[in-house]
Amino acid sequence: MDLHVLADAADGLSAMETVPETVPEAVGSPEEDYGIADGDSLELRTSLISEVEKTNSIMARRNQRRNHPNDITDHRFLQFPRSLNNETRGKYLNTLSLLLTKEIDIAPSFDWGLASQTGLDERIQNFLQYTYLDASGVSLFVCRGWERLFKIEEPVYREFLLEFYSTVSYDHSKTPDDRTAFSFRLGGMSRECSAIELAVRVGIYTKDETRSVHFPTFLANCVTKQPDDYNENTFWAEITGGVYIPSSARGKMIRSTTYRLLHRLISMSLTHHKNSERVPSTDLFFLWTLITPGRHLNLPIALAAYMGRRARGLRGDSPICGGHFITRLARSYQLLMRGITRSMVFYDTRPMSLQLMESMRVLQRGEDGIIRIRPDDVAAEEGVVESAPERRGRRRPALQGAQQGPEPKIDIRYLVQRMHESLQRMYERFDIMERRQQWYMDAMTAFFAHQGFHYPTPFPPTYQQRHDGAGTLGTQQHDDGDDE
Repeated sequence: MDLHVLADAADGLSAMETVPETVPEAVGSPEEDYGIADGDSLELRTSLISEVEKTNSIMARRNQRRNHPNDITDHRFLQFPRSLNNETRGKYLNTLSLLLTKEIDIAPSFDWGLASQTGLDERIQNFLQYTYLDASGVSLFVCRGWERLFKIEEPVYREFLLEFYSTVSYDHSKTPDDRTAFSFRLGGMSRECSAIELAVRVGIYTKDETRSVHFPTFLANCVTKQPDDYNENTFWAEITGGVYIPSSARGKMIRSTTYRLLHRLISMSLTHHKNSERVPSTDLFFLWTLITPGRHLNLPIALAAYMGRRARGLRGDSPICGGHFITRLARSYQLLMRGITRSMVFYDTRPMSLQLMESMRVLQRGEDGIIRIRPDDVAAEEGVVESAPERRGRRRPALQGAQQGPEPKIDIRYLVQRMHESLQRMYERFDIMERRQQWYMDAMTAFFAHQGFHYPTPFPPTYQQRHDGAGTLGTQQHDDGDDE
């Protein structure tokens, strides 16, 4: 790869700073929508944009049932213009009709707060940063692409998702700096970018990093396909002690707790598929590049290949994945504005639950009720890894006269904690219901007062009105409206 060509591609990314992105005229400029003035500081601009985007996401949730079209294909972004040639437009419509039959899979995001409390972040931190060294051992470039990739947490907008995957095209034969290699439609407009620019817009690299004089050399030394020193059977035997069979390989078979977690992070982001516990050949190769010293995956090429082909789920019953990457793209093009997202269906991203972390055999609860990192599996003398615990069914009562086994131990602290959490959620629901009821009462009272007469609100008293502090029934007088 020519270093000068990659350097020119990095310079071409500066166009994103100087050339403003065009948005539909009916929406208005982003500065007007955000309320940003020319004299505002960078800190004030950032806070204004953050507040507006937070409001937009709330409004999108409220309006997705109210304002979305009766038919999803009636959305203006999915009405591909007739200015396109008939062959291209017909291809887009055929792909859209196929995508409408697919399920949209939203992968959970990694809970970095829970990882910090349990110490998981320290376990994986060394694998998420790669330092590129020269022949003498001097650091030339530090890549934090994996860390930024795993920290992407974005909602998913259905219309953006369908528009993008109906029109996306990636030519893997072109170089990473070719700005015509990756083409798609987003926000009602046709767009093109290179694999490097795609990685910048998604947030894997920064513009300053791509302008570094050492970035072209670093990217040229990253692996894009399986090298000669990689063998999937040998690598699988090293991390599990067994024979690699792609159809039956599972993440629970990996001995190291750290490697199990890294595989799950890969399978829920860069290779997201229907069953994140499976370990296909692509997942295994990406895990090898992540944990092998001196090897690093070409993330721009891998991301472009995933979003351009595999994430659409056009094969069999595969779902549509990678929606959080498309939201990042829309954010980079300044499309996450209220006038655009108010008519879209909104899917939120949830963090990984504690139960999922326990089922992944990454965390475990001790007898004292404290959550700790699960220790690595220990191989037997024959070299066979300890088998993962099987899923147990419900304990059925033994027949009369049959010998029953020992009763399972009950963790009282865990049960009390779960009961406390359930009560806390119930109290929160009661509070929300009472506040909503109070709002209805105030609204109806104001309506009757506006009409010029007084009438008691036909709602029962709230919990606080029915009971005093001691828990006994209060003596609230009810006005029946006969005084007038």
